[in-house]
Amino acid sequence: MINIKKLLDEAELEYEVDEDGDYQLVMNLAEDDEDEDEARTQVVVVGAEPQEAGCAEFIHIYSKAADIDDIPEEDFLELLKENSEYSCGAWEIAGDNLLFNCKVLANEMSSEELLDIISIAARTADEKEAEYSDEDIN
Repeated sequence: MINIKKLLDEAELEYEVDEDGDYQLVMNLAEDDEDEDEARTQVVVVGAEPQEAGCAEFIHIYSKAADIDDIPEEDFLELLKENSEYSCGAWEIAGDNLLFNCKVLANEMSSEELLDIISIAARTADEKEAEYSDEDIN
């Protein structure tokens, strides 16, 4: 089974472990020409325990984009349509939150592959967050 902690450490990513044992990372989204102190950030959660689906196990890597109360009702259909555009991840609602969730097989992967998926979740959620809020909330 995949060792998330080992992969995060190999990628030299800073993280905190939450009360559920999941890993929370604050990703700096600075562009090449941007000062890191002024760049947007985005929280990404990497599930510590795989979730079973039939005979496969998946790791959830997700990031919150917005509170669902901040999203106009007519946008929810558009979010569903957008899901067909993503090869890794999809929009979903969990409680009162709009999340971009990448569910990946819990087999062997490199730290570079994990970092790529974390970056996809962070950037996609942050772009949507910027549509719904003037602030860098998540």
